[in-house]
Amino acid sequence: METARARVLRAQKFREAHPTLANRRELEARSGRKAPVRPSPILARFVKEHFEKVKGELSKATPNAKVKPTDVLKELTRQFHAISPEVRTKAEEAYQKDFARYTKELEAFNAAGPPKRPATAYIVRRARSTHGSSPRVTGTCVLLC
Repeated sequence: METARARVLRAQKFREAHPTLANRRELEARSGRKAPVRPSPILARFVKEHFEKVKGELSKATPNAKVKPTDVLKELTRQFHAISPEVRTKAEEAYQKDFARYTKELEAFNAAGPPKRPATAYIVRRARSTHGSSPRVTGTCVLLC
């Protein structure tokens, strides 16, 4: 049976090996650098641009009923699939351009190296046992007082 400490260590190793959005915030906090943000898909951009307009149109059409966001999204999805191929092609080209920018920024972010990690408890204990004095941990260095 696995101990609680072993489960925590296994989870930490997994998070470090598989970065996610939540893990990205940790990396940003530790490194002081801001990771690039993936561009929004075409449909999401369309919804963001037209949401308020369609919501207003639906509320005018049904003045007594409250307009639900799901109804607005259904209408926007219907409109998105009905747009002309030329408009869709322009949107796809803009997305590809934005994605290329994101890829370039991500490569630069990853090339800068991993964030600096603070000294682990093992290093602190090792310094105490080796030198006998209490170490002062600053960033990644252990200074002996």
